[in-house]
Amino acid sequence: MIYNAVMFGFGVYYIILHPAYDLRCMEPGAEDHPDKSVERWITCSYFLNKVLDLLDTVFFVLRKSYKQITILHVYHHVLMVFGVYWLVRLYGVGGQYMMTGFFNSFVHTVMYFYYFISALYPELKSSLWWKNSSSLQ
Repeated sequence: MIYNAVMFGFGVYYIILHPAYDLRCMEPGAEDHPDKSVERWITCSYFLNKVLDLLDTVFFVLRKSYKQITILHVYHHVLMVFGVYWLVRLYGVGGQYMMTGFFNSFVHTVMYFYYFISALYPELKSSLWWKNSSSLQ
């Protein structure tokens, strides 16, 4: 949850608050752009997080913990790993694809916060109105 919140914070700063970006149509920055190293770091961290999410799903399958996963869950995590890799190889880092990672990190932040609250206070689990946040994926 902390990682996703940090990535969401980077997304807010570098996409919404940073004047170098335009939300309508962002081109990948030039190689000598001052924020290019930050874009590379964010993209690499995001990709590694997607690999860890996929491994988490694989471990659910290996433990035969089928109530915790769905076909959509498996499809999403497989597609995210290969999709992020393909987009970075094809287009490089930065640009409009940063928005996809931003929204995905936001959804994961909300989802993991729900898991945190429901683990901390199990009696609230049934009354948390946003418990279906994973369907936003």
